[in-house]
Amino acid sequence: MKQKALRDLSELEVPKRWEYLRRYYREARAFHGAREEVVTDAEVRGAVAGLKDRPKPLYRKVVPIEDWRFTLDAEDGGLRAGYFTCAHDESGWDGVRLPHSFSEVPQDPVLFGRTDYMFYARRDNNPVADIWKGDMTAWYKARVDLEPIDGGRGKYFYLHTGIDHPVAYLSVGSANLVSDVWVNESPVSFEHTGPFPYKVEVTEALCSGVSASPVVAVRVKNTVSNMPHLFANGFQHCYFGDRFFGGEARYDWPDRADGGLAGDVTLTVLNKHHIEDAFIRTRSIGKGSASVELTVTTRNQFSSRAYGKVGISVTEWVDGPGEGGPAEAALYDVSSRPMDDTAHTFTVNVRDPKLWTPDEPNMYLAHIVLYGEGGEPIDDVYEPFGVRTFAMNGSSFYLNGRRTVLQGTHDIANYHGESLIWLSDAMIAKDILLHKRMGANCSRWPSDSRMHHRRIAECCDQLGFMLTWAGYFEVWNIHPNAEMFATRDVKAMVRDLRNHPSIVIWEMGDETLQCDNHFRRMRFFDLMHDLVLESDPTRPIVPSGYYSGMVTGFSGFDPDAGGDPDVRAIRVASEYPLYDKPNVAWDVHMGNVANLNALTDLMNGKKPLIFTEFGGCNALPDPSLTSAEYGGFHWNKTPFWNVEPAKSDIGIFGRMIGPDDWRETQAMSAAKLGFLIGALRQHPDAVAAYQFVMLIDYWTIYVGATDIHGNAKLAFHIAKSHFEPVFITALQGNAIVGAEAARDVTVNNQGPDIAGATLRVTVRGDGGAAAVEAVFKGVDAEGGVALTKVASLDISSLREGIYAFEYAMTDGEGRPLGRMFEMAYVEAADRGPAIAADGGGGSPQTD
Repeated sequence: MKQKALRDLSELEVPKRWEYLRRYYREARAFHGAREEVVTDAEVRGAVAGLKDRPKPLYRKVVPIEDWRFTLDAEDGGLRAGYFTCAHDESGWDGVRLPHSFSEVPQDPVLFGRTDYMFYARRDNNPVADIWKGDMTAWYKARVDLEPIDGGRGKYFYLHTGIDHPVAYLSVGSANLVSDVWVNESPVSFEHTGPFPYKVEVTEALCSGVSASPVVAVRVKNTVSNMPHLFANGFQHCYFGDRFFGGEARYDWPDRADGGLAGDVTLTVLNKHHIEDAFIRTRSIGKGSASVELTVTTRNQFSSRAYGKVGISVTEWVDGPGEGGPAEAALYDVSSRPMDDTAHTFTVNVRDPKLWTPDEPNMYLAHIVLYGEGGEPIDDVYEPFGVRTFAMNGSSFYLNGRRTVLQGTHDIANYHGESLIWLSDAMIAKDILLHKRMGANCSRWPSDSRMHHRRIAECCDQLGFMLTWAGYFEVWNIHPNAEMFATRDVKAMVRDLRNHPSIVIWEMGDETLQCDNHFRRMRFFDLMHDLVLESDPTRPIVPSGYYSGMVTGFSGFDPDAGGDPDVRAIRVASEYPLYDKPNVAWDVHMGNVANLNALTDLMNGKKPLIFTEFGGCNALPDPSLTSAEYGGFHWNKTPFWNVEPAKSDIGIFGRMIGPDDWRETQAMSAAKLGFLIGALRQHPDAVAAYQFVMLIDYWTIYVGATDIHGNAKLAFHIAKSHFEPVFITALQGNAIVGAEAARDVTVNNQGPDIAGATLRVTVRGDGGAAAVEAVFKGVDAEGGVALTKVASLDISSLREGIYAFEYAMTDGEGRPLGRMFEMAYVEAADRGPAIAADGGGGSPQTD
């Protein structure tokens, strides 16, 4: 059904608006029993302690290089000084462990140019912005503890393993941003740009014998700018001090830019005939069994075809390999082409599978062993995975065959006290637990960042949370090599993560190429889709955040300017094959009803719609909980939130806000978020996912549902109630309603069918007295994400004023099924106002 126009708080006169906010804060907190601490430190520690580590292989030698010496090289003289050489003494450098990052901003940036279209750094009254650029270099060096087989300087290379016909690789999980690598003084990789995984063969370098033990050196260069998307992508904004803006304090922003080795670095020694990759997917789930397909790619570095067998055993992943008991074990003949990769596909039947869901994140462990022609084991890998399917059908998503609405946040992965390029286990666990406590099941994470951090997916697998993986880093980018990098890096990213059951959607960067021309942008979307599909044909794909907004934008340029805009947009969409390609889901940002209507018409039920980046509003934290970090409040623009406070405050609140208005701002944020989610839940057949801005405040931005420490604001509790399976409303997203007619009471039920329930609705005026009470018995509400009109509520007796709407539904045994709070300004012009306004917005009330 077509969404009606919503009536927002902004329609209220300013005094009535502030009266509404004061009451909303007070009464909503009381209704929900709101508290600030919703996840304890002990819960976070317990979650981290329960995380399992992937078992180590039995037949290949894997040496994680964790202990390094580190030094900054601000003058970039390390190469000339020979830092990479085996003889160079690095004992005076700092000792560090991976992952590691350095946060260093060069103090002498150069003016790299000027631009008139970069949104994030545009000056007031000046369409031209300066581009500042600096570079910071650092070095990492490690001496690897491997015994040479002859006890000397390495006749062949360092290998005390018994592996026949060995070959060696060095794998880099994430280097940020440009990296050069030496092994025993041999350059094995140089000028690799981007944080995504890569590996290089280092067999010959290890054979060089120039050192008593292998020496690995990595030089990392980080590019720092006020426009990082121009060079490095991801939001690491710097150079916003007065001297860069003519002495005017233009931004409140702490300059930070993190580089370093943000992932693991591993030396792997294995047979020239070995396992290169394994992709595990659940084909189908039946009664008492699940069909799991494994595509095992073998690499043969011999000059003739290699023969052998692949053995596969699958167990539940409890605490260690094999402890769950074998679900299936099989042995298959294989042959591998010479000097090539060969893919072999096998099907394993898992009996009585324990499915992976966010509520029950059951994990399995596949042990894949490659045997040589003589039957001897020559290589193996362990791969954790989950038995689960995730599919698109029409306008909906289905998890394990059950229709599922994805609800969560746009999680930008910037946290107080954490690195910009990797996160601690405690921070990841806290983020997940906060989301789950709020009732969320899926977020876009990590987004808008220059980060590849596999650990997020590993933790989500085990703690039970779904991800729209928005980890591709081409954000608002015009880099000339964007397409070249994508061709290499998209495959590396997807193949590194595709066995994680928590990842259900690939989103290839947020608002990619928004600063570039339309033609290149559309072709880039096509490229991204095709690259992902090649590496993973199983998951839905969003080629770029907000890419569906292009259709409605282009429709405005249609020659038929006088025609129906919806019809015009449908015609435009038909010209773009991208929007109907395999696996693509649609998404739109800055959610509003106009976008919802336009995209609903465009899709016509063909594709799931993801509604994201909505609901952002200043919600000041309780100053007693954050004063030590902020030392006050920040009111100028930030590079993330490029809105003038004078304009946004007046538009939203009706006047400028100050630190003492933190309760009212929290109320506005919570109310607006509730209105929008309430409106979206009236359209279960049109909206398959919604992800609001955002969970945790960061730095100088206050739009989170929690403050920088994870203390819950009012919006957290409102989101929690609006994410419940049973959602009851008579306002349907409106802040202002009329009393002239009865209100439909609807239930959006994501759970099982409800029959014979009792619904109680209480409408309270100021002071808490009930102005309307109604009890409806024998209420039925269809389940499976259906919308049902369950009652008609007569509010014609209400005088004009602000009223709280409270709903409670119980089953036939009196057990609670759903409970909701909403507030509306009720217009009843023919009756006098029941509640007087305070006249001017006045000073905030305290609890």
